[in-house]
Amino acid sequence: MQSYARGVWWLAAVFCSLAVGQGSAKTAAHLPKVDRVDHYEPLSYNTRPLADKHDRISRGVIWEPQIRKLHLQFTAYGRSFNLHLRPSTGGPFSPGAKFTVNGKPTTSYDPASFYEGEVQGDPSSHVTGHVIGGVFSGVLKTSGGTYHVEKTQKYFSNHKDLSFHSFIYHEDDVQFPDHRAGCVVNGTVWRQLTELQATAVPLETGRLKRSSKNGAESLGSVRGKRALTNTGGNFCHMRVAVDHLFFSQIGGGNEQDTFAEVVTAFNLVQEIYSTTDFDGDGAQDFITPSIGQFDLLTLDSPNYRFADSSIAVSEFLDRWSQDDHTMFCLALLLTNRDFADGVLGLAWVAQPPGGNRGGICEDRVRLSVGERSLNTGIVTYTNYGNRQPRAVSVVTIAHELGHNFGSPHDSQGGRCSPGGSSGNFIMFPQATNGRQTNNNRFSPCSREDIRNVLQSTKSDCFATEAFCGNAVLEEGEECDVDRCCDNSTCTLLAGNECSSQQECCDLNCMIITDNRTDCRGQTDCALTSFCNGTSGACPPSQPKEGTGLPLLCNNGTNVCDEGSCIGSYCLQFAVLTECQCTGGDVNEDSDRLCEVCCSYQGDCMSTIDLVGIESRDSDLTGIRGLRLEAGRSCNNFQGYCSQQDSIGVSRCIEVDNEQTLNDLLDLLSFETLNAIVAWLTVYWWIAIIVIIAILVLFILLQATYRKRAPLKRRFSRARNSLRQNSLGGGASGGRGQQVEGGRGGGGGGGRGRRRREDGRRQISPDDAVRRLSAFFPTAQPGIVRDVIRQSTSESKAVKRMLELEFPLKKIPIPRA
Repeated sequence: MQSYARGVWWLAAVFCSLAVGQGSAKTAAHLPKVDRVDHYEPLSYNTRPLADKHDRISRGVIWEPQIRKLHLQFTAYGRSFNLHLRPSTGGPFSPGAKFTVNGKPTTSYDPASFYEGEVQGDPSSHVTGHVIGGVFSGVLKTSGGTYHVEKTQKYFSNHKDLSFHSFIYHEDDVQFPDHRAGCVVNGTVWRQLTELQATAVPLETGRLKRSSKNGAESLGSVRGKRALTNTGGNFCHMRVAVDHLFFSQIGGGNEQDTFAEVVTAFNLVQEIYSTTDFDGDGAQDFITPSIGQFDLLTLDSPNYRFADSSIAVSEFLDRWSQDDHTMFCLALLLTNRDFADGVLGLAWVAQPPGGNRGGICEDRVRLSVGERSLNTGIVTYTNYGNRQPRAVSVVTIAHELGHNFGSPHDSQGGRCSPGGSSGNFIMFPQATNGRQTNNNRFSPCSREDIRNVLQSTKSDCFATEAFCGNAVLEEGEECDVDRCCDNSTCTLLAGNECSSQQECCDLNCMIITDNRTDCRGQTDCALTSFCNGTSGACPPSQPKEGTGLPLLCNNGTNVCDEGSCIGSYCLQFAVLTECQCTGGDVNEDSDRLCEVCCSYQGDCMSTIDLVGIESRDSDLTGIRGLRLEAGRSCNNFQGYCSQQDSIGVSRCIEVDNEQTLNDLLDLLSFETLNAIVAWLTVYWWIAIIVIIAILVLFILLQATYRKRAPLKRRFSRARNSLRQNSLGGGASGGRGQQVEGGRGGGGGGGRGRRRREDGRRQISPDDAVRRLSAFFPTAQPGIVRDVIRQSTSESKAVKRMLELEFPLKKIPIPRA
């Protein structure tokens, strides 16, 4: 099989990415910085009207389709955004998806808060997102690019003190983290993998399978025949969960906001997969990960394993794999932990039958350390201390699911790692700039690997029947959940020509025939694109043509390359080409490795050094000395640049490529057990001492344990006896004597009910000894006196005698 030519199949794969700067001077100086967002604009519109209208829609007060809409208008990026929103009937959910909090069903997530729509005046636009508390959070895909709207509570601990509740940023203003492998296979690791593979034995549990027809509602039914990519929509029903750190830090401790954030991101991940042609037939295969169950986990969750905030990434995945996820195609856990070495995620890689176990649809297995589910992955929203914008998290989740679906990292060189202006693909193991055309696509190698897995019995848990209402245009559907569509049948309404999801489809669902209508705005590098009058799709944008050298973009820090602002700064100069300095190029100074470097006359040199020779070469006129942003790759992809120190210098931090995987393998290998056995063989006497100590402790606890309930019953009986009989009606005490103001014996009447200010009648010490001795005849008088002296009341003295295990004399209580 060709996919094996890519090298040894890996058991687990790590997505390490680079931290970049916390924004730049492009954002107004008075605004707080947002990690990895160069520029954003605050939103502070009045939330009350939107909240009131949404509340009326969600409660069914407004039910007419023509008025079940929200209108939101705000100004940002020098333009007016007028959003027309309607309740979405789609979303990234399996039919009958379940939502739980700490294992119990919840209504915290309101599907009615999920909206879709368009930006008025932009026929090609499409908007999805949530309205919670009158604040919109979501994604705006417009002719001018994609905008993200996010709440301030996700990024700022003092969000309540800010003058704005949300903000908007363009996807071009996001500093995408670079992808970096954390798993390099060599002979040692391969032997560890082989040893571990031998321990993975499927459990004969008679497990139940998913139904291809009823999705998550019928998870207990038997799986049908295997799903093939050429049969239409193929749905992978997933369990998605978030831990307590994600809930408190990303969701702001609000259950509905937490659900909404993940749903919004997952909706974009689903789009990446559903629009990919895995089998190479020229048509989309609509392979669709969907949420079958969404669990919010907190510290109060039963058997919660993730309370420790310092868990290593390999152990974190192992703890998640201890849960039984057999009833799902995949199980993904989201967190907000800053794992070592910038790791953003970890997942088990799927392989066709005969290869290593793990990935989609994997049965539960027994390893040397116990039972595990290997259809799992984890993703964090933070690395190197920086919180990821939604646009970054979407790419991270897509990358980790790529491992679960069967794609290892792309090997270097060849068609699957072309580099150049289009960049490398989503599964590339080393650094990319995150903004190039290929960075959000699967390479031919990845598509081939995933296809081989999907066309095997590994995909037998996929739901093979498409369903109308998932907002994905699938085989046999003219449209799916839009205003031009009959959402019950996914066909265009009578008289409509196109789907509103297409860029050149107008508000009346007709193809725009005016070829002067722009469907995608111009950028620094691309011309405006216009509808062609024959299709609802917007034609590709044409790149701007420069005169000689490439056009400058991104404030002069990049150049245009085939219509995108992705070219290296070095390309501004005819005598320079892009390169990355290594130790030999800059005398191995770790701080100099984080300078922007260009190849000049065959040598890779820092731009700071090139400034010094500008006067000798007119071709270098205007060159600037630049430094790499924090988190960018350095030293020929062998490390990452740190945050700048007090003098503005960042250093290249080397990365241990094998450590994460080795930790995981050590955790799950026979070597761990063998080491324990060897230690016990030498220090057997320590084990015996520990066992004896535990047994002695157990015996002592049993011997000193007191059952409180019988003691309370004995005390209650003694107190009642004191009250009713006053020492048996005159054993030693006088008439009218009381205990805690109780009724006197022997006809004390009203005089017996007279009390002092403290509510109790005073008795002499001798009387107290006689009274207590009458109830505990086996107690020595000295002990009785000591108990009385130590007690503040007679009832407490009785209780103390019972605690000392003196038997209480049974005195019959006369019937009334």
